[in-house]
Amino acid sequence: MQVERFGPEKGLPEGYVGVYEINGVPYFSTLDNIYRFDTGSQRFVVDSTFKVVHSAAGWVLNEDNRGRVWVLGKGMALGTRQADDSYQWLKAPFRRFSDEILQTVYSEENGVVWFGTANGLIRYDSNREMNDAVDYPALVWRVVVGEDSLIFGGAGTGRGGRLSAPTMHTPTTT
Repeated sequence: MQVERFGPEKGLPEGYVGVYEINGVPYFSTLDNIYRFDTGSQRFVVDSTFKVVHSAAGWVLNEDNRGRVWVLGKGMALGTRQADDSYQWLKAPFRRFSDEILQTVYSEENGVVWFGTANGLIRYDSNREMNDAVDYPALVWRVVVGEDSLIFGGAGTGRGGRLSAPTMHTPTTT
C-alpha cells in the first residue's frame, strides 16, 4: 500500500479540500477553486467547469442517478451534460435559495432531491414542472450605494429606510 500527501507543492492551496466524483473523474473543491488532477504533470489544475455558483465555503458537487450534476455553494445549479461533454446549466428555479449556504445534497432515484442548509432542508421534485417565469410582487424600501440613496435622487428617505414623498418647493413671491 502506498499513501501520498498532496498540498501546495502539487498545486493545491492549504486548508479544506472536498473530493467529488463526476462522470468517473475526481474533482477537488477548496474554499476558492475547483481542481482536477492532471496525470501528465502530476499536479492539480483549476477546472472551472462546475464554478457556476458563488462559493460560500467551497462547493459541493453531486452527480445523480440520471447523470445530472448538482452544484451547491451560495445558491445552486443543475447541469445536464451535452453531447460535447459541456453542461447546460439550470439556475432559475433555485434563485429563491440564493441566500442559503447549501452544505449537502442527496438525490433519490425517483427524481426527488434533498438539500441540507444551515437553516434546515429544501426538497426539490425534478419530476414536477415549475413556472419560474411567474411574476411576483416586490416592495423596495431602500436602495443605497455607498452612503447615497438611489431612490428620489437621494431625497425623500425617512427613518428606518422607509420612503416618504419627495419634498416639493414652490417659489414664493413677495
